[in-house]
This record gives sequence, structure tokens and C-alpha cells, in this order.
Amino acid sequence: AASAATPATNPGNATATPSDPPAITLAQTQSALKELRKVLIPDSLEDLLAATSPDTATVVFAPHKALHLVPFAALLDQNDEPLIKQCAVASVPSLHVLQNCLGRHQRQNDTAATATHIPPALVVGNPQPMPPGLSSLDFAEAEAIMVARMAPEATHLLSNNATAAAVVAHLRMHKPRIVHFATHGVQDPVTVLEHTGCLPAATAEELRARHSWDLKGGLACALPADHRPADDDDDRDPDFQHTAYLQARRIGHLDLSHTDLAVASACNSHRGKFQDVVDENHLGVPQDGTAGLSLAFLRAGVARSVVTLWPIADEASAVLMTLFYEELHEGGQQSPFPPLHVARCLRKAVFTCWDKRPYTTTDPFYWAGFVVYGLP
Repeated sequence: AASAATPATNPGNATATPSDPPAITLAQTQSALKELRKVLIPDSLEDLLAATSPDTATVVFAPHKALHLVPFAALLDQNDEPLIKQCAVASVPSLHVLQNCLGRHQRQNDTAATATHIPPALVVGNPQPMPPGLSSLDFAEAEAIMVARMAPEATHLLSNNATAAAVVAHLRMHKPRIVHFATHGVQDPVTVLEHTGCLPAATAEELRARHSWDLKGGLACALPADHRPADDDDDRDPDFQHTAYLQARRIGHLDLSHTDLAVASACNSHRGKFQDVVDENHLGVPQDGTAGLSLAFLRAGVARSVVTLWPIADEASAVLMTLFYEELHEGGQQSPFPPLHVARCLRKAVFTCWDKRPYTTTDPFYWAGFVVYGLP
């Protein structure tokens, strides 16, 4: 969906190779978004949206396989207007999972009603030193600081404090309702570690074989002094002392049932291997999806997440996420947020972004990559 004119994204997230498809023009992107809208949005829904106030309309998609990667908010009508102008947008693996998320939200509401204090939000930004092969993200650190100022009683872990061990220890001890990551997202940490010399080829192959069935992707954390990537396993390193990544397969084993919202402001955080059925024991019902970070959060018990469809730009993402949190907490609103609130706040943040450079309504690269997954 990115146009040929879009600026280079952060190194380490999307490195060009000779096998990469050629960049497409903005005109080609717009043409494809128009055709997709004709195919994916039925006339009955178009009629319903035309008769509904955009400020109250929310559409939740339950896509199948590759359709999970469609930027539904950017689908263009015949007047070149994106769908987000008519409604807020969210996605779920299935309608059964949406019902499951509503149940989680109700339990979080019940807990919040009797709580004596608000659990502090956790904000993680620009870990240092980054794992090998990944660059520093200056605007991600600024994003984390701004988000932490707006979230109630937030704790931020920045630079060398943002180790996987520190993040997981905070999650386990403080049970935050909001978790925000502003860092690199990597679709295959094992391959990155192999290519940078941190893992021998034989060990990398053994790890890939051992976890071939599990969730893919990971969030970069600060490189620990005693880095042992081969031990990145719940049994070998239960406290995450020796890993430089929060891998999706391990996030899914954490208890995050207290968390209302997880945000992965990182490249490709919604991408993963397509699969028809995800473990029924964790999500309650079979459904299809992309087996990556977004499903890891659901598996861990999070009611909803904000994740990304493609490599994102560091500065532009910081602008959008800052505006998103301003909308989330407008009027003193606190987590757990009511249903539809998160999707509508992301929509409002996008509108505000369109008045700021480098955002434009015509190029979805800067805004349509962020999606709400789970409870809207």
C-alpha cells in the first residue's frame, strides 16, 4: 500500500532485497483501493453507511487469510474518499473472538469498579542498545515520553532500561491496563539473529523447527549483557534475562488478562503466517488469522490492540500516536475504555494528522497502516 514516493522506513524493519517487488505509484495504490472497495464492501453496507452519521458508525471486519492485511480504512469510493471518512474501522479474527473480547472487557470493568487505584500504564520506547542489525529510533523515544505523560500514572522504560526482563517483570508485578511499545518490530527474530552472527545456522534451524507451529514476530528490546538467543524459551529463560526480543510466541504465554489495550507502534506488528485455526484452548473458539503479535496479545488475554500492517515511518508514527492518546484520554477518560472508543479515537487522530505534514489523505502510507484488532 505504500507509494513509491514514500520516504525510507527505519533500517532493520524492512530491508530491500533483489527479490522485493517493485514499488508502486500512488496512482496504482489508489486504483487498487478503489477496486478492493467494490469487491469487499457490499452495496447494503454502502447504503447503511450513507444513512448513518460518520461519528457514530463503526465497522468491524472479520477477514480471511490475506484479507487481514487489507487497509480497510483506506478503501476508496468513487469520489476518492477513504472509508474512514464514513466510519471507524476495526478487525477481529472472527465474530466469536469479538464476543470473547467483550467478555474480557466486562470482567476488566468489574475489576476496575472495585479497584482502589489505577494500575500504571507501561510505555516502552527506543531500547538501547538495539539488537544487532537494528538502528536507534529517536522519534520512538519522543513518542514514548509523550504517551507516558498522557497515560495515568504511567511508567516508561527507555534506552538501556527497556530490557525484555524489565518489561516482563513490570507486566507481571503491576498488571497495567495499557501497554505501549515504540520500538522495532521484526517478523522473524531468529533469521535476523542468524544473519547478524548471533546464532549459528544450525541453532537457528533447530529453533525454527522447534517453533514452526507457533506465533511469529517480535518486538526489539535492549540487548542484555548476557545475550543468549538460543535460550529464548519459557523453560530455559523464564524471566527473559537473556533475550533481546519479546517474541510473539512468548508474549502469548504471559497473563495479560488485566490489560485493556496493547499498542505495538512498530513495523509489521500485525503481520504473521496465515493459518486457518489458532489454538482453541487460548481463544475459546477456532478462527483464522495472522499468527503474529496481534494474535499473541489476544492469546495472552488482552481485549484489544493497535498494530501495524506494514513498515511505518518513525516521525510520522510518533505524531499519530501522540494524537491518538490525546483522544483516548479526552475528558478524563480512563481504561478500561468503553466499546468502540479506541477505534473512534484512532479515527479522530487520523483526521487531525491530515492537517499536519507529512500526512495527506491521498497517501495511506502514513496513516492507514495502524489498525485496531479485537474489541473496537
